[in-house]
Amino acid sequence: MELEFYKLGKLDEDNLSFSVISTTYQGKWLYVRNKTRSTWEFPGGRKEVGERINNTARRELFEETGASKYHIKP
Repeated sequence: MELEFYKLGKLDEDNLSFSVISTTYQGKWLYVRNKTRSTWEFPGGRKEVGERINNTARRELFEETGASKYHIKP
């Protein structure tokens, strides 16, 4: 697997299809259980048509964890 990092604003968002949120809660990494694969994963999911990637991250974090008060830093 190859992993690349880009500076925010340097990549056209139309080329992004999903968001993955690595986060901590009370000093520990936060994972969610994926029922279809029986695995623990970082919260995340697919970007909806016309959605900004930061909004994808916010929506997925809420849908998968119920988090309502947080600060997202790209």
